[in-house]
Amino acid sequence: MDRYAAIRARNRIMSYYMPRPHEEALGNEQDPFERAKTEWLKHARQAIEDVEQFTFDDFLKIKAEHKARKPDECFECGQKYR
Repeated sequence: MDRYAAIRARNRIMSYYMPRPHEEALGNEQDPFERAKTEWLKHARQAIEDVEQFTFDDFLKIKAEHKARKPDECFECGQKYR
């Protein structure tokens, strides 16, 4: 793994890295690291599965819905901004 890939992997894991208070007090970094890595991989696998199931018809439908949004509506959910 080159240094850039390592930095990207570290950043991905750090986004889920949350040691528990007793782990921090004891200097235990491996358990929170493993939990963070597992959580990131779970979300990555789910994202891959979602994209694999996404069809061209789904793409066209959502694309058409988003074109119909007004400037004061949320791009994702369509609710009006306050």
